[in-house]
Amino acid sequence: MGVTFNHTKDHNRWTINPAWGGSQIGENGRFLNPMKEALHIGDYRTLNVYFRHIPAETDFGGTCTNPQSEAQKGVDIRNRTLLDGCVIADFTLNGSSHKYMNRGLSAVHEIGHWFGLYHPFQDDMTRHNGQNPDPCLEVDPDDHVADTPKMKWTDEMIGTCIVGSDTCPTANKTDVDPIHNYMAYSSDDCLTEFTDGQAARIKQIWATYRVNATTATFRD
Repeated sequence: MGVTFNHTKDHNRWTINPAWGGSQIGENGRFLNPMKEALHIGDYRTLNVYFRHIPAETDFGGTCTNPQSEAQKGVDIRNRTLLDGCVIADFTLNGSSHKYMNRGLSAVHEIGHWFGLYHPFQDDMTRHNGQNPDPCLEVDPDDHVADTPKMKWTDEMIGTCIVGSDTCPTANKTDVDPIHNYMAYSSDDCLTEFTDGQAARIKQIWATYRVNATTATFRD
């Protein structure tokens, strides 16, 4: 998509802290805000990626902050920046023995979130006449990208590659589920693409939220 990063090896840091490893979940487990606050470098344009050991049986590949996400609204730029970044499970890296996250694409997926992309099955918490969100409805904004076909969450989508799957058959669309999209939950072997619309959204979100948010720079 024309996105490149300037990687400085001096910024590679190995940190041993038993409190930041293991299979904990919750604010201080999966998201590890204390770890981010202690280790973050750079400003809101700087991608911080934290690889940590999480037992593979959790099937938790990682998490990442969306720019100006709902959880960050009302938080000043300095604190928002300190908590910014992606946490990636080490078992998802290329060559691991995990049954479906083993080519490093969990990091690609999570960095997509860092640039403002959502899952193609996202419901965006839109409700219709008091009903639960339905990403198949034409009026639902789902992932805010027009060229990703509508898709509904199912347990069967996780770690699989079901060619021809169509979870929104009544939606006004000509394509089946975007199982090959990096923002889906398919197996790494199945993930091969972003769309033009996702590329455009990345550039828009970058320009809106990140490129000019340079007032908070810490730890060089």
